[in-house]
Amino acid sequence: MWCGRRGLSSRGRQRGLARWAVVTGVTSLLACLLVAAGVRPASAATDSYRIAFQSTSNILYYTTPANAGQRDTGLVMAAGTSPAIASSGEVAFQGKNNDLWLYDPATGGYRDAGLGMSSTTSPAIASLAGGGYEIAFQDNKGILWLYNPSTGASVNTGLGMNANTSPAITATAGGSYAVAFEAASTQDLWYYTPSNAGSRDTGLGVALDTSPAITITASGTPQIAFQAANTHHLWYYTPSNAGSRDTGLGMNPNTSPAITDTASGTPQIAFQANNYHLWYYTPSNAGHRDTGLTMYPDSSPAITTAASGNYQIAFSGGNGDLWYYTPSAGGTDTGLGMNPNTSPTIPVPNPLWAGIIDPAEGQAGYQDSPAGTYCNKFTAYWGAGTSCGNGNSSEEWCSDFATWAWHMAGVPFTYGSADGDLSGSAASFYQWGADHGTWHPAGSGYTPQPGDAVLYGLNSEGTYADHVAIVTSYTAGDAGPNVVNGDWWVAGNGTVTAVNDQTSANGSDSLSGYVSP
Repeated sequence: MWCGRRGLSSRGRQRGLARWAVVTGVTSLLACLLVAAGVRPASAATDSYRIAFQSTSNILYYTTPANAGQRDTGLVMAAGTSPAIASSGEVAFQGKNNDLWLYDPATGGYRDAGLGMSSTTSPAIASLAGGGYEIAFQDNKGILWLYNPSTGASVNTGLGMNANTSPAITATAGGSYAVAFEAASTQDLWYYTPSNAGSRDTGLGVALDTSPAITITASGTPQIAFQAANTHHLWYYTPSNAGSRDTGLGMNPNTSPAITDTASGTPQIAFQANNYHLWYYTPSNAGHRDTGLTMYPDSSPAITTAASGNYQIAFSGGNGDLWYYTPSAGGTDTGLGMNPNTSPTIPVPNPLWAGIIDPAEGQAGYQDSPAGTYCNKFTAYWGAGTSCGNGNSSEEWCSDFATWAWHMAGVPFTYGSADGDLSGSAASFYQWGADHGTWHPAGSGYTPQPGDAVLYGLNSEGTYADHVAIVTSYTAGDAGPNVVNGDWWVAGNGTVTAVNDQTSANGSDSLSGYVSP
């Protein structure tokens, strides 16, 4: 049931590699090569997501449409503000004392961060690729601030924001993030990245009392949607090439768009049109649709990409209730009242994680060919192992599969035989994580995140591990994560297999720890 059954050491495995490759990201050429080789990403079958919103009694509510569950947190929000929710579940919001507050639905824990916010503004939150999350907000002096609750670090960017506007944030590869906001005085769209303390005035005017939205595609390209000044049209902007487009679609004043990446790598935008209806727009083909569903004035939708690859939208309906919409099922009224002039939030998946999980889960059911051998396409992809004469190559391949899944999301690493490289050795993930500061040993209190690599049976020297798999999800209280395994031994044959609550690879070893991309 595990891929380390030959008992080879880490260095022994590395000596068997035929060649190395430097991985810097996913390109369209590589995607085409993978499709030609039969390695096709696919999506999971089950959609599940959460919505946070401010109720009519100013209380932070939390609901899951999949089971119509709802929770009154008892936490009072500042009137006229909206919460933000991370893909890992944490919620940020402005409390009744105008401070930034945090809430964890998994534990019910909450706290006042002690950081003052500008009234009528809302925070934004993003789960980071290396674990933890970052919050962007406008402070009580009108300045863009960043806050990391995991480390307690806060950053005063010194960049002024326009009154009554809120920033947007997205995670990027390498554990960093990017922020979009409307600047003070000029009312222009600005773009900020902390890696080089860089900020950019795009020169594009944003409508007063509206805020931009930002996402990043699996290829690492940021995309920003906003309501333009003067025309009140929906625009979107790509910082990488300074490209912008006026969609020609009118938006209601005092409302903001929402944007998410999709499985195809094409962003999807939701917004309130000037006929008060919920609309959505696809930049790749300039397609748009009026859903015919009325939205509450001065409210904005939220959009996310579901596990199936479909997108789902939450919004305040014309009757003031929380609604959600999917293209396949239409609109559903939850019957839960929302405070006027507030908007719901849905966690936007970290695109790095989505880019790992979707391809990995899409390979479920794949097996060695010929059956009963170690001949597989993932080892062949890396040019490793021994040729099988049928396009496949032979070696135990749990690590080759896991590295391939990370590669699909553009995680930067080197596949090779040098110390610190990822390779056909499961233990190479431990060495890579230790070098990059993303190794989380079992028992450290770390909560596994989707897209993490999980190691089993790691020896005390860190040179050998029985197995490595990709985490797809984790439920608080479970002994182990839900994973997708490469080279999972089933009836004498290596397969790609999804397993829930996996605590051991061979029945006698144990879970050693996690490595974040």
